[in-house]
Amino acid sequence: MTVATDDESVAKTLGPLRQSARHPFPPSRSVEYTVTQNGRGFDVDEDGKLLTHAPYPIDVLMLLDRRVYLPALAPYAGTAAALLGAACAQIGETRLLLVGDRDVAGTALLLKLLTGGAVVEGDWYTLLADDVVTTVARSLRVSQDVVAAAPEAARLVDGQPFVQDALGRVVWSFDPTTRGLTWEIGRGAVDAIVVVESNPGGRSRLERRPRHEAAQDVVAAIDVIPGEQVRPQIVAARIAAACRLVDACSCWRLRLGDLDEAAALLGRIE
Repeated sequence: MTVATDDESVAKTLGPLRQSARHPFPPSRSVEYTVTQNGRGFDVDEDGKLLTHAPYPIDVLMLLDRRVYLPALAPYAGTAAALLGAACAQIGETRLLLVGDRDVAGTALLLKLLTGGAVVEGDWYTLLADDVVTTVARSLRVSQDVVAAAPEAARLVDGQPFVQDALGRVVWSFDPTTRGLTWEIGRGAVDAIVVVESNPGGRSRLERRPRHEAAQDVVAAIDVIPGEQVRPQIVAARIAAACRLVDACSCWRLRLGDLDEAAALLGRIE
Protein backbone atom coordinates (compact mmCIF):
# COMPACT_ATOMS: atom_id res chain seq x y z
CA MET A 1 0.00 0.00 0.00
CA THR A 2 1.29 3.44 -0.95
CA VAL A 3 -0.21 6.57 0.61
CA ALA A 4 0.42 10.12 -0.62
CA THR A 5 -0.93 13.22 1.08
CA ASP A 6 -0.40 16.95 0.93
CA ASP A 7 -1.41 17.47 4.55
CA GLU A 8 1.22 17.24 7.29
CA SER A 9 -1.31 16.35 10.00
CA VAL A 10 -2.57 13.41 7.94
CA ALA A 11 0.96 12.21 7.23
CA LYS A 12 1.74 12.25 10.94
CA THR A 13 -1.50 10.51 11.91
CA LEU A 14 -0.97 7.72 9.36
CA GLY A 15 2.40 6.82 10.88
CA PRO A 16 0.99 3.74 12.69
CA LEU A 17 0.26 2.09 9.33
CA ARG A 18 3.98 1.77 8.57
CA GLN A 19 5.59 -1.55 9.35
CA SER A 20 8.57 -3.45 7.97
CA ALA A 21 8.13 -7.03 9.17
CA ARG A 22 9.73 -9.72 7.05
CA HIS A 23 7.26 -12.46 6.23
CA PRO A 24 6.87 -15.40 3.85
CA PHE A 25 3.96 -13.99 1.84
CA PRO A 26 4.34 -11.89 -1.31
CA PRO A 27 1.95 -8.94 -1.61
CA SER A 28 -1.44 -10.02 -2.93
CA ARG A 29 -1.99 -6.65 -4.59
CA SER A 30 -0.65 -3.12 -4.73
CA VAL A 31 -2.94 -0.20 -3.89
CA GLU A 32 -2.27 3.54 -4.02
CA TYR A 33 -4.20 5.95 -1.81
CA THR A 34 -4.16 9.71 -2.17
CA VAL A 35 -5.40 11.95 0.64
CA THR A 36 -6.10 15.58 -0.20
CA GLN A 37 -7.63 18.34 1.86
CA ASN A 38 -11.09 19.36 0.69
CA GLY A 39 -12.94 22.00 2.67
CA ARG A 40 -13.00 20.97 6.33
CA GLY A 41 -12.12 17.36 5.64
CA PHE A 42 -10.16 15.07 3.35
CA ASP A 43 -10.92 13.21 0.14
CA VAL A 44 -9.47 9.69 0.06
CA ASP A 45 -8.84 8.25 -3.41
CA GLU A 46 -8.09 4.58 -4.06
CA ASP A 47 -6.13 3.97 -7.27
CA GLY A 48 -7.31 7.32 -8.61
CA LYS A 49 -11.00 6.94 -7.75
CA LEU A 50 -12.74 8.73 -4.89
CA LEU A 51 -13.31 6.26 -2.07
CA THR A 52 -14.78 8.49 0.62
CA HIS A 53 -14.59 11.83 2.42
CA ALA A 54 -13.20 11.81 5.96
CA PRO A 55 -13.69 14.75 8.34
CA TYR A 56 -10.52 14.33 10.45
CA PRO A 57 -7.04 12.76 10.08
CA ILE A 58 -7.92 10.07 12.65
CA ASP A 59 -10.86 9.05 10.44
CA VAL A 60 -8.46 8.61 7.53
CA LEU A 61 -6.28 6.38 9.71
CA MET A 62 -9.22 4.22 10.81
CA LEU A 63 -10.41 3.85 7.23
CA LEU A 64 -7.01 2.85 5.82
CA ASP A 65 -6.33 0.59 8.78
CA ARG A 66 -9.42 -1.42 7.82
CA ARG A 67 -8.43 -1.38 4.14
CA VAL A 68 -5.05 -2.87 5.06
CA TYR A 69 -6.20 -5.78 7.22
CA LEU A 70 -9.69 -6.75 6.10
CA PRO A 71 -8.70 -7.80 2.55
CA ALA A 72 -5.88 -9.92 3.97
CA LEU A 73 -8.31 -11.81 6.23
CA ALA A 74 -11.22 -11.95 3.77
CA PRO A 75 -10.11 -15.20 2.05
CA TYR A 76 -10.41 -17.00 5.38
CA ALA A 77 -13.93 -15.81 6.22
CA GLY A 78 -16.34 -18.71 6.46
CA THR A 79 -13.55 -21.31 6.41
CA ALA A 80 -12.08 -23.55 9.10
CA ALA A 81 -9.22 -21.07 9.61
CA ALA A 82 -9.33 -19.63 13.14
CA LEU A 83 -8.40 -16.05 13.99
CA LEU A 84 -6.84 -16.11 17.46
CA GLY A 85 -6.39 -13.12 19.76
CA ALA A 86 -2.86 -14.13 20.72
CA ALA A 87 0.73 -12.96 20.68
CA CYS A 88 3.51 -14.97 19.09
CA ALA A 89 7.19 -14.90 20.01
CA GLN A 90 10.26 -17.01 19.34
CA ILE A 91 12.92 -17.45 22.01
CA GLY A 92 15.90 -19.25 20.54
CA GLU A 93 14.47 -22.23 18.66
CA THR A 94 11.20 -22.27 20.63
CA ARG A 95 8.11 -20.62 19.16
CA LEU A 96 5.49 -19.63 21.72
CA LEU A 97 1.82 -18.71 21.40
CA LEU A 98 0.71 -16.52 24.30
CA VAL A 99 -3.01 -16.38 25.07
CA GLY A 100 -4.99 -15.08 28.03
CA ASP A 101 -4.61 -11.64 29.59
CA ARG A 102 -3.81 -8.98 26.98
CA ASP A 103 -3.20 -6.09 29.30
CA VAL A 104 -0.47 -3.63 30.22
CA ALA A 105 1.72 -6.31 31.80
CA GLY A 106 1.39 -8.57 28.74
CA THR A 107 2.63 -5.86 26.38
CA ALA A 108 5.43 -4.95 28.80
CA LEU A 109 6.50 -8.61 28.81
CA LEU A 110 6.70 -8.69 25.00
CA LEU A 111 8.92 -5.60 25.03
CA LYS A 112 11.10 -7.24 27.68
CA LEU A 113 11.43 -10.32 25.47
CA LEU A 114 12.31 -8.14 22.48
CA THR A 115 15.11 -6.31 24.25
CA GLY A 116 16.37 -9.65 25.56
CA GLY A 117 16.92 -10.98 22.05
CA ALA A 118 13.64 -12.78 21.35
CA VAL A 119 11.73 -12.33 18.09
CA VAL A 120 8.26 -10.98 18.83
CA GLU A 121 6.18 -11.61 15.74
CA GLY A 122 3.10 -9.69 16.92
CA ASP A 123 0.82 -8.78 19.81
CA TRP A 124 -2.54 -8.63 18.01
CA TYR A 125 -3.90 -11.62 16.06
CA THR A 126 -2.58 -14.89 14.73
CA LEU A 127 -4.20 -17.04 12.06
CA LEU A 128 -4.45 -20.79 12.54
CA ALA A 129 -4.97 -22.32 9.10
CA ASP A 130 -4.09 -25.81 7.87
CA ASP A 131 -2.62 -26.50 11.32
CA VAL A 132 0.06 -23.80 11.01
CA VAL A 133 0.19 -20.44 12.75
CA THR A 134 0.93 -17.10 11.09
CA THR A 135 0.91 -13.75 12.84
CA VAL A 136 -1.08 -10.92 11.27
CA ALA A 137 1.57 -8.30 10.54
CA ARG A 138 0.87 -5.15 12.52
CA SER A 139 3.19 -2.94 14.53
CA LEU A 140 3.09 -3.37 18.30
CA ARG A 141 0.77 -1.02 20.17
CA VAL A 142 2.30 0.46 23.32
CA SER A 143 0.10 2.58 25.58
CA GLN A 144 1.38 5.21 27.99
CA ASP A 145 0.31 2.84 30.78
CA VAL A 146 2.86 0.31 29.49
CA VAL A 147 5.58 2.96 29.55
CA ALA A 148 4.62 3.80 33.14
CA ALA A 149 4.80 0.11 34.12
CA ALA A 150 8.04 -0.57 32.23
CA PRO A 151 10.09 2.67 32.08
CA GLU A 152 12.65 1.09 29.72
CA ALA A 153 9.87 1.06 27.11
CA ALA A 154 10.13 4.86 26.90
CA ARG A 155 13.41 4.48 25.02
CA LEU A 156 11.84 2.12 22.50
CA VAL A 157 8.84 4.30 21.65
CA ASP A 158 10.65 7.64 21.67
CA GLY A 159 10.00 9.25 18.28
CA GLN A 160 7.62 6.48 17.15
CA PRO A 161 4.27 7.33 15.53
CA PHE A 162 1.38 7.65 17.95
CA VAL A 163 -2.31 8.45 18.23
CA GLN A 164 -4.37 9.77 21.10
CA ASP A 165 -7.75 8.48 22.18
CA ALA A 166 -10.74 10.60 23.13
CA LEU A 167 -9.31 11.04 26.64
CA GLY A 168 -5.94 12.20 25.35
CA ARG A 169 -4.12 8.98 26.25
CA VAL A 170 -1.19 8.19 23.97
CA VAL A 171 -0.74 4.88 22.14
CA TRP A 172 2.50 4.44 20.23
CA SER A 173 2.95 2.25 17.16
CA PHE A 174 6.26 0.44 17.59
CA ASP A 175 8.15 -1.17 14.72
CA PRO A 176 11.01 -3.24 16.24
CA THR A 177 13.25 -2.74 13.20
CA THR A 178 13.50 0.98 13.96
CA ARG A 179 15.56 0.03 17.03
CA GLY A 180 17.71 -2.51 15.22
CA LEU A 181 15.64 -5.44 16.48
CA THR A 182 14.59 -8.45 14.40
CA TRP A 183 10.97 -8.56 13.25
CA GLU A 184 10.36 -11.70 11.25
CA ILE A 185 7.01 -13.42 10.95
CA GLY A 186 7.04 -17.17 10.56
CA ARG A 187 4.55 -19.62 9.12
CA GLY A 188 4.55 -22.97 10.84
CA ALA A 189 4.02 -24.87 14.04
CA VAL A 190 4.31 -23.51 17.54
CA ASP A 191 6.15 -25.47 20.21
CA ALA A 192 4.34 -24.27 23.31
CA ILE A 193 1.07 -22.66 24.39
CA VAL A 194 1.48 -20.22 27.28
CA VAL A 195 -1.63 -19.03 29.09
CA VAL A 196 -0.81 -15.66 30.67
CA GLU A 197 -2.51 -14.64 33.91
CA SER A 198 -1.58 -11.30 35.48
CA ASN A 199 -0.21 -11.24 39.01
CA PRO A 200 0.40 -7.50 39.60
CA GLY A 201 3.09 -6.75 42.14
CA GLY A 202 3.86 -10.43 42.69
CA ARG A 203 6.46 -12.88 41.52
CA SER A 204 6.24 -14.68 38.21
CA ARG A 205 5.66 -18.42 38.17
CA LEU A 206 5.58 -20.90 35.29
CA GLU A 207 3.81 -24.23 35.63
CA ARG A 208 2.41 -26.94 33.43
CA ARG A 209 -1.14 -26.40 32.19
CA PRO A 210 -3.39 -29.44 31.67
CA ARG A 211 -4.13 -29.87 27.98
CA HIS A 212 -7.90 -29.74 28.38
CA GLU A 213 -7.61 -26.40 30.21
CA ALA A 214 -5.17 -25.01 27.64
CA ALA A 215 -7.59 -26.07 24.89
CA GLN A 216 -10.37 -24.09 26.59
CA ASP A 217 -8.08 -21.04 26.72
CA VAL A 218 -7.19 -21.27 23.03
CA VAL A 219 -10.83 -21.77 22.02
CA ALA A 220 -11.75 -18.70 24.09
CA ALA A 221 -9.20 -16.73 22.05
CA ILE A 222 -10.95 -17.49 18.74
CA ASP A 223 -12.47 -14.35 17.23
CA VAL A 224 -14.82 -13.77 14.31
CA ILE A 225 -13.21 -12.79 11.03
CA PRO A 226 -14.71 -9.42 10.05
CA GLY A 227 -17.58 -9.63 7.61
CA GLU A 228 -18.26 -13.35 7.92
CA GLN A 229 -21.40 -15.23 8.85
CA VAL A 230 -20.38 -17.96 11.25
CA ARG A 231 -22.14 -21.29 10.84
CA PRO A 232 -22.17 -24.10 13.43
CA GLN A 233 -20.02 -26.39 11.29
CA ILE A 234 -17.40 -23.65 10.95
CA VAL A 235 -17.34 -23.17 14.72
CA ALA A 236 -16.87 -26.91 15.18
CA ALA A 237 -14.04 -27.00 12.64
CA ARG A 238 -12.23 -24.14 14.35
CA ILE A 239 -12.57 -25.73 17.77
CA ALA A 240 -11.17 -28.96 16.34
CA ALA A 241 -8.23 -27.05 14.83
CA ALA A 242 -7.54 -25.37 18.18
CA CYS A 243 -7.55 -28.76 19.93
CA ARG A 244 -5.11 -30.20 17.37
CA LEU A 245 -2.83 -27.22 17.95
CA VAL A 246 -2.85 -27.81 21.71
CA ASP A 247 -2.25 -31.55 21.29
CA ALA A 248 0.93 -30.83 19.32
CA CYS A 249 2.39 -28.43 21.93
CA SER A 250 3.59 -28.35 25.48
CA CYS A 251 1.17 -26.32 27.60
CA TRP A 252 2.03 -23.85 30.36
CA ARG A 253 0.52 -21.23 32.62
CA LEU A 254 2.51 -18.08 33.37
CA ARG A 255 1.54 -16.14 36.46
CA LEU A 256 2.90 -12.81 35.26
CA GLY A 257 4.34 -10.64 37.98
CA ASP A 258 7.98 -9.54 37.82
CA LEU A 259 8.90 -9.02 34.15
CA ASP A 260 12.56 -10.04 34.36
CA GLU A 261 11.56 -13.22 36.15
CA ALA A 262 8.85 -13.98 33.59
CA ALA A 263 11.19 -13.49 30.62
CA ALA A 264 13.75 -15.82 32.21
CA LEU A 265 11.12 -18.48 32.83
CA LEU A 266 9.85 -18.39 29.25
CA GLY A 267 13.43 -18.78 28.05
CA ARG A 268 13.59 -22.18 29.75
CA ILE A 269 10.75 -23.69 27.73
CA GLU A 270 12.01 -26.20 25.19
